[in-house]
Amino acid sequence: MSKTNDRIESPVLESAWQRYAEFDSNAQSADKQRSYVREAGLIVATLVVLLEVFENNIIAYVEFAQGSIVDDALKVALILALVVSFILLAVALRFQQGESF
Repeated sequence: MSKTNDRIESPVLESAWQRYAEFDSNAQSADKQRSYVREAGLIVATLVVLLEVFENNIIAYVEFAQGSIVDDALKVALILALVVSFILLAVALRFQQGESF
């Protein structure tokens, strides 16, 4: 017995495979976006911690900057950057599909 046609000609099946391919493509792009947001949050948090360590060491050596407006502004900016990084991580985790928190 020989097959003359290896492919099933069904419009319903063809439509289902096209929808599956679209859903798969959209899921992959959404996963990349979540990954970028998660990485950005981690990078910002790491940079903030490093800048805070360096800032404390630099301010300790520069006596005139201790307690100045520049010192206070830098501390506030670092705290805000850390808060932003945590918000980015929370957003990335919130929209991660397949996970329940």
